[in-house]
Amino acid sequence: SGRCEICYVTGTRKEVMPSGLQNVFFSNGDVKQTGVGQRVVYFYAESTTTHVSESDGTQIYHFPNQQVEHHYSDGLKEILFPNG
Repeated sequence: SGRCEICYVTGTRKEVMPSGLQNVFFSNGDVKQTGVGQRVVYFYAESTTTHVSESDGTQIYHFPNQQVEHHYSDGLKEILFPNG
């Protein structure tokens, strides 16, 4: 399939797909996915929070309470609460 897997002594495991997609599985349950366009998605297992880093510098946070925050490279922050 062309997939490459690297296992580290720390328990971390990295998968590299032929498309360039990379997944890193950490021993604490965190997962980091790096896409071909350099978009990085990091899932924090303990807090069940997802952090997306876009190639333009935008940072997006998804929290377990459905709150979503957009942090733009110009310093603007947009916070969306689940109750509006």
